Amino acid sequence: MAWISRFLKWFLPPAPPDDDQLDRIRLAVLIAWVMVVVFVVLAAIHLAARNLLEALINLGLAAVAAAGPFSLRAGVSYRIVLNAVLAACFAGTVSLVLVHGAGVNTATVAIAEVPIFATLLGGIRVGAIWVVLSGIAGIVIGFLGRAGTLLPTSTYETRLFNDHAALLVITGTLFLVAALYERGRRNSLARIATLNESRQAIEREKMEVELAARVAHTERLASLGRIAAAAAHEINNPLSYVANNLEFARWSAGQLEGQDEMRNALVDAHEGVERIERIVQDLRGVTSHDNDTIHSVDLSRVMMTATKMAAVHTRARARVVTTFEDSRRVVGNEGRLVQVFLNLLVNAAHNVPEGQASLHEIKIRTVPAGDRVQITIEDSGTRVVTSSKELAFSKHGDGAALGLALSQGILDSIGGTLQFESRPGCTVATVTLIAGTETTVAPVAPAEAPIGGVFDVLIIDDEVAVAKAIARGLRQHRVTIVERGREGLALLAEGRRFDLILCDLMMPELTGMDVHDEIARAYPNELGHLAFMSGGAFTERAKAFCERITLPLLDKPIDLKQIRALLPQRPPTRDAAPELKPHTN
Repeated sequence: MAWISRFLKWFLPPAPPDDDQLDRIRLAVLIAWVMVVVFVVLAAIHLAARNLLEALINLGLAAVAAAGPFSLRAGVSYRIVLNAVLAACFAGTVSLVLVHGAGVNTATVAIAEVPIFATLLGGIRVGAIWVVLSGIAGIVIGFLGRAGTLLPTSTYETRLFNDHAALLVITGTLFLVAALYERGRRNSLARIATLNESRQAIEREKMEVELAARVAHTERLASLGRIAAAAAHEINNPLSYVANNLEFARWSAGQLEGQDEMRNALVDAHEGVERIERIVQDLRGVTSHDNDTIHSVDLSRVMMTATKMAAVHTRARARVVTTFEDSRRVVGNEGRLVQVFLNLLVNAAHNVPEGQASLHEIKIRTVPAGDRVQITIEDSGTRVVTSSKELAFSKHGDGAALGLALSQGILDSIGGTLQFESRPGCTVATVTLIAGTETTVAPVAPAEAPIGGVFDVLIIDDEVAVAKAIARGLRQHRVTIVERGREGLALLAEGRRFDLILCDLMMPELTGMDVHDEIARAYPNELGHLAFMSGGAFTERAKAFCERITLPLLDKPIDLKQIRALLPQRPPTRDAAPELKPHTN
């Protein structure tokens, strides 16, 4: 049956019709080839009986029936083909009357059968037209037989009348049966269409519910991201002054004799603060609000961040081995790429059993692939997966599986790919990313201030503890602290000038952006001494400002070496008289 279906499908029109007409066309093609076979068999029988005229007529009818499917294949309208074939067959059967005469015979019966084919293949309206034509033909043939023009089957006029009356009844009956079938078929199709619409409506409602659930889930994740980013921002401020005060305390302890144990305790405390700082930086990378910005990203940094964040999942299951053979940057978004590789690492960890870390490995490898960078994450687990979609909807479809489906979408949006190659005992996830342009890092100025140089430094920060901690680290310089942007601008209005102005980006009332604009307008010569501190840019204005300015922007917690590097490399013009007291109006 499969080859018959393929054979019939070959004759379908090049332009796909609607479903109703498509069913008619398939039936018409099937009937046409059945009639070809019937006509050829009849022609062979007539040739055997030496009835050459009937054999030729049947061969002609076979040719007409075969021409129909080929005409459809060529793109001729179905209605034109159908009526042309019916007309040719009708003419052929009428010509057989010349051989068989009037009355009931194969020719007149064939004429009576034409309407049923017309109804089945063209509909009730087309069938009604051919009923009329067949009826007229039957009446004409009957009258010609009675007049002696055609050789009648019976010599009795009454018998001839009865034959053609019966043929008319047969024609009408066949048409009625075909019309009832056609009407039932249309009603069935209408019911099927109604059921399909109901099913589609249910599916749409289901998809809308699922979409609403996904949107709600996404909103919850976004809300959690904003909360985490805000938490990281709030942590950075106390972390700044804890780190700077620890550094100051460690330096102070170093000036005293016999304080080795205190110095060691401070060193350990400072290392703990640095570890918290790294965690906050990683958290900020994942929860970055700049999710739509695509730029050149440090792949090594992304992989290290993802590896550290996935350690809670991988530590008890496998040893993580990294091999970086391609250190090029890639096109993407740092936060999103961290999310992708975090999901892949969590999935790899879930592939291996827990508690056998010494027996399993998760291998991370980056290799060049032309203008792309290929990253593979291979685990020695047992789950067999061929795609992220298959995993997301398999019986193992857990949170990691959903994460892989999201990762696929992220990679699609930046021109990357994700593929799985899996077999028992080994699953390899392969990510390809477009290689990015290399960025040049400006050389860092010397970490310490020039010998003998004492500079005026203004710190504008609403977190006074942060400012005081920085001031202690700059104890050899003259430091002025203010809590509001307006207070710093007031000092400039009084004629005070500073070698370095450290301003927090996000402050109440007057923000660091407002301070920048006012200095650029009223004191343009001081703009080159301005630098900013930030625990994170949350507003669209702040993000646009950070992308626009070329002034230094230091991330909190502040590294004092970065601040010292910003001090000008020139002899000071003012007397050295360092002060650490905050400024008051």
